[in-house]
Amino acid sequence: MTEERSVLRHSLVPSLLDVLEYNRKRKAEDVRLFELGKRYSLSEEVELVSGVLTGNCQESTWQGKHDPFDFFAAKGILEALFSALSVKNVRYVKPARTNGMLHPGVVAELFVGERRIGILGKLHPNVASVRDLPDTYVFRRGMTRQKLVQDMQAAQAELLEELWAKRAAV
Repeated sequence: MTEERSVLRHSLVPSLLDVLEYNRKRKAEDVRLFELGKRYSLSEEVELVSGVLTGNCQESTWQGKHDPFDFFAAKGILEALFSALSVKNVRYVKPARTNGMLHPGVVAELFVGERRIGILGKLHPNVASVRDLPDTYVFRRGMTRQKLVQDMQAAQAELLEELWAKRAAV
């Protein structure tokens, strides 16, 4: 085990950026990396899903047009993930505090109700420059078993409310 891998991680993103940098140096231009792993702090262990996206978001370059990843393409990937997990009513909110790793103008915190569930943003130009990376989008979503069950229960409760309202209207 290497020295940098001998400690518990506080985030999955730095190791994903290392892998992205490794792949870019080997001429991989359209890269999508995801990891499901654990983040550790003094008080808890949290399961996270994190990802980095760079290059073109579609394989086809029909008529020579490229379709590079942007904030909205990355958001679409997260929306598909939330849909698969039955997580509904996700709000994207401008963060109150800046995150040194992400571009301050291209970032959003993700909320379900009042609970913060993750973050999505463009890699800060200074970080990208140091690692020699093009425009890169990063996301992170905490997924403790308890939070995932809460999200799914909230989605089911909302669906029941919608059905009940439709029944009353008939």
